[in-house]
Amino acid sequence: MKALNKVIPLLVVLNLSIVSSLFAHDHGEMLKFDDRVHIQLDSGLQQAKTRDGKLVLETAVSEKSAVPFDRICLNGTLPASEVEIQIAIGEGKTLGAWQSAYVRVFENGRFWARYDLDGSFGRYAKIRIVFSDSSEVGSVEIYAVEGINSKQMDPVEKNVSPKTTRPKTRYKDVVPQPEIISREEWGAQPVIGTYIRHDPYRLTQHHTAGRRVSTLAEGIAEIRFIQDYHQNGRGWQDIGYHFLVDDAGRIYQGVPVQYRGTHTGGNNTGNVGISMFGNYHEAGQFPTEAAIDSLVAIWSWLAFTYDISPDWLYGHRNYSPTACPGEHLYSELPEIRGQMRKTLGFGSPYVVNPLPQPFSTGVSPHCGLSLAIRDDEEGIDPSSLVMKVNYQQVEPTITGDEFETVMTYQPEEPFPSSQHVVVEIEAADQGASPNVMLYAYEFYIEVEVMYLEVESTTQMRNAEFEMEGSWSSDSMDVSMTGLLSGQRLKAVDTDGSHRLRIYPHIGVEGDYRVLMAMGEKILGESAHYCLTNNFGLQHELFVEYGKSFDQKWGVLSPTPVSLSPDGGYIELSGIENLETRMVLDALRLELVDALDPPAIPVLKSVRVYPMVKSDVDWNPVPLEGARPNRINIETKTGPSAYGETILSVQQDESPLACMVSSAIEVAWYPNLEGDIRGYRLFVSEDGRNWGPPTLDEEVLTADTTSCLIRRGGKVSELYVQLVAVDINGIEDEEGAFEPFVSQPSDIYGVGLQGRSRVLIVDNFDRMGSWKLPYHPFVRSHGEALAACGIAFDSCSETAVQTGDIHLGNYDAVFYFCGDDSRADESLAAADQQRLIAFLRGGGKLFISGSEIGYDFHATTSTELARIEYLLKSNYLGDLSGSNQILGAAGTLFEGLNFNFGTVLSEETYIEDYPDYIQPAGGSQVALKYGNDRNAAICYTGPYETGNPDAQLIFLAFTFETINEADQRAALMSKALAYFDLLPEEEGAQP
Repeated sequence: MKALNKVIPLLVVLNLSIVSSLFAHDHGEMLKFDDRVHIQLDSGLQQAKTRDGKLVLETAVSEKSAVPFDRICLNGTLPASEVEIQIAIGEGKTLGAWQSAYVRVFENGRFWARYDLDGSFGRYAKIRIVFSDSSEVGSVEIYAVEGINSKQMDPVEKNVSPKTTRPKTRYKDVVPQPEIISREEWGAQPVIGTYIRHDPYRLTQHHTAGRRVSTLAEGIAEIRFIQDYHQNGRGWQDIGYHFLVDDAGRIYQGVPVQYRGTHTGGNNTGNVGISMFGNYHEAGQFPTEAAIDSLVAIWSWLAFTYDISPDWLYGHRNYSPTACPGEHLYSELPEIRGQMRKTLGFGSPYVVNPLPQPFSTGVSPHCGLSLAIRDDEEGIDPSSLVMKVNYQQVEPTITGDEFETVMTYQPEEPFPSSQHVVVEIEAADQGASPNVMLYAYEFYIEVEVMYLEVESTTQMRNAEFEMEGSWSSDSMDVSMTGLLSGQRLKAVDTDGSHRLRIYPHIGVEGDYRVLMAMGEKILGESAHYCLTNNFGLQHELFVEYGKSFDQKWGVLSPTPVSLSPDGGYIELSGIENLETRMVLDALRLELVDALDPPAIPVLKSVRVYPMVKSDVDWNPVPLEGARPNRINIETKTGPSAYGETILSVQQDESPLACMVSSAIEVAWYPNLEGDIRGYRLFVSEDGRNWGPPTLDEEVLTADTTSCLIRRGGKVSELYVQLVAVDINGIEDEEGAFEPFVSQPSDIYGVGLQGRSRVLIVDNFDRMGSWKLPYHPFVRSHGEALAACGIAFDSCSETAVQTGDIHLGNYDAVFYFCGDDSRADESLAAADQQRLIAFLRGGGKLFISGSEIGYDFHATTSTELARIEYLLKSNYLGDLSGSNQILGAAGTLFEGLNFNFGTVLSEETYIEDYPDYIQPAGGSQVALKYGNDRNAAICYTGPYETGNPDAQLIFLAFTFETINEADQRAALMSKALAYFDLLPEEEGAQP
C-alpha cells in the first residue's frame, strides 16, 4: 500500500475542527426577521385586533431557515405576565394556523417560549403576542427566535489535544481566585442527570445575547432565567456556561469547571466557557471596564489553575459561524490575553492578528500569511524568529521593531486544495534567561471537489460506468450548485441481478470523501452500496434515500476512499433474497487532507466458535498469514451455527495452536484510506478497563479484516474495541515516532457462559443525546444477558442486512435502535425484511428504540403497514411524558419498577422523546409508563398462517438508558423468561 510516511515534529498544534453550521451554541438556528435577530415590537406601530378583541403585537414573517425545524424557542422581555404567544409556521411563506406556545414568564419580565410541531417541519415562522388586558400592552423585546431540528444529529465532540503536549505557561507561584457567587448563593436548580468530567485545556468567550445586568438582584434573576431556559426550553442538563459576568464585574458560577458544559457545539470537551450578560453585537453596546477586569481575573485564575496559555482563549465565533461574543467584546480579546500574561507573569512574546484567522475555512489556495509578534518588556530577539508552514521552515519577510515584529510570507506555489495548513511560530525575548514562545494554529484551504452526475443512460459527467440488469431513467434529478441539468438512473432488484459500477475520472490520487444527493426522498426502501478503493479493499453498506440526501449533500462513505486514475470505484447493486431500490443521480467527491487522522473503524461482528480443548489462557491470532504460534483460517461454504460460512482450522506446527479450547472471531469493515498502516485491537473482560493493545498494526495490517482471540479459563464476557493506525504520525524530541490513530470503535463483545446463545445487533447510528462518535451499548445488553446466564455474540446491522450474519441461527435476537430517528433511519427497510423473515420462521425478537414510531409516522403507507405488522403495535405519540416504567399488571412483567433516560453518564444518555404506543395484531401491553401510557408490548403467535409461533418484545424507549445496571438485568430476566430461555434455576415462563 502506498505510504506518505510524513513525520511531523511534536509541537503544540491547536487542532480544533470547525462545526460548519449556522447553529447557535449547541442547538438552534437564529431566525432573522427583516434581516434582524433582535426584534423590538412597538405597541404604537404593530398593534392589531384578534377576533375576540384582544390586542396583539406581530413580527414579520421570518427569512427562510437554512435547515428545516420542528421546534421554535424564543426569549425576551414582556411588559405583562398575562400573555399568550402564538406561532405560525410553514414550509413556504404561506403559513399554517396560529398555534399557542408554552410560555414561562419570570418576575423580572423575562420570558421564554417553546412550540413543538407534531411530525412536520417548517422553514418560515411568524410570532405574535396576545395581551389579555389592553392596558398592559407595551413594547416587547425578543432577543432571539431559534428554529430547532430536534431530531437532527448534534455536533460530535471533536478530538482534544492531550494536556501533556502543552508547554508550561505560567511563572508566578500564585494567582488568586477572584470572588465568585456560588450556585447556592444564586439559587441554582439541580443538574438534570450526571455531569461528564473533562480536563480543561482551552477557553471560550461568549455573550448571552440577552439582557444586561448591573445589580446583584438583576444578576440572580437573569441567571436563574437562563438556567431555566437552558434546562426546560433547550433541553440541556444545566446552564450552558461555567461562569457568567455582569456589568459590575460580579462573577457567577455555572457548571463546575471540572465538568463539561454546553456552550460551543461539538467543542465542549476540555473547553471552559464564560459568558457576559448582554448583547455586544448591537450598536452602542460595549463591555464595562469592571466587567473586563473581572474577565481578566477569572481567565487568569483558570489559566493558572489548569496550566492553559492565554493564547488558548478564543471567541465562540472562532469555532462556528456566529456573532458570539459580539463584535464589541470579541475585539477586546487581544487586550484580555495581554492582561492575562501580565497577571500570570507570562513574559514571553505573543502573537496578535494572525491572517488567515485561526480555524478559517474555505481559504483561497493563493493566500499569504501575516501576523504580528509583540513583547511588552525585554523586546523580541530577531535571531530567534522561526516560521514553519506545514512543518517545513520558511523564510518570511520581517518588518517592525523589537516590541512589535510583523512576519509575512507568500508561498511560491498555491496551497493544495483541501489542505489543513499548520502555521508554527517560535520567538524569544532578549532577557538574560529568554522566555520562549511556541505558537501554532490551523486554517483550512477550500476543498477540491469533483461532481459525478448522470447525463444520459450511457454517459456520466466525470466518470464512466458499467451497467447490468434493467435500468430506467427520468429527469427528476437533483438541482444544486455545481450540478448541471441531467437525468437519473433507477431500478428495483429482488435477485441480485442489477449492478452499476462507477469509475471516477480521478486526476490526483488521494483519499476522497464520497457524498450523494437526490432529487426526491424515496421512503421505505433500502439501497446497497459497495465502495472499493484502489487497493481492492471493500466496504459494504446500506442506505435509504431519505432526508439526509434530499436536495442536499449527505455523506455516503463511512471512511474516505483512496482513489487513483487506475483504481477504485463505487458500486450500487442488488443483493440476493432482498428487495432493494437503486437510484443514481449525483455524487460529490471531496479530497481529504492526507494528514487527517484515520476514520473510526467499523466493527462487523464478534462471535464465538469451538476449537480443540486448551488449558492455557486466551491468546490472540490473526486470520491471515502463516506465522509461528498463529492459526490460519480458510473459508468453506456450508451451513453452520454461525451462518453460511464455516471457519475451519488449519493448525500449524506450533504446539500452542493445538491447545485452544475455543476462539473468538473479531471482524471489521476495512478503512478505505490510502495511508492506513493497520489496526490495534484492545480486549477487556468488563469493557471498561483496557490495557495495551492485544494485537497491533504489525500483525493487523491494512488489508486485515478479521482475527481470532483464543480463550481459556472461566472468563464470562470479553469486549473489544478497534482503532485504525496511520502511516503518518508525530516524532517527539527524542526521535520516537508515534503514528496518528483514530478514535476507538464502538464496543462489541461476546458472552461465553450459558447454554442458550443470542445475538445482539447494533442499529445505533445517531449522535444526538449521546454525544460521542462511539458507544458502549452492546456492553449494556451483554452485561444484562450475562447476569442471567445467557451467552451472546454481537454484530452490526450491516452484517445482518447483507446476510453475513443469519438471525435464524440464534435462540433469540436483541436489536437496539437507540434514539435513531428520521434522519438516521431508525429501522431500515433491509432490517425490516430480515426481521420479518426471522419472525416468520418462529424467531424470538427483543427490539428497543425511542423514535421508531415517530420515524414511521411520516413514511409511506406501505412501509407504515409493514412496520406495524413487524412490531405488532401502533404509534400514538412522540413524548411519553414519563421516564418511569412499570410492569403491566397480570403479565410476566408485573412488579418491574424503574426509571430510564434521566442520567447522563459515560454509559447512558438523556432520553427526552420516548414514544408511546398501543398493541395491535394480537399483542398485549407488557410495560407502562408512570402516567399509564403504553411503553412496550409483547406478542406470541405466528406471523403468517401455518408459520411456527414467534415471540416479540418491543420497547418504545431505549433499553440502554435504563438508569441502573441491576434494573437492566431485571428487565432482561423477565424478557428471557417470556422467551423461555432462562436456565431452570433462574425460573421459566409460567
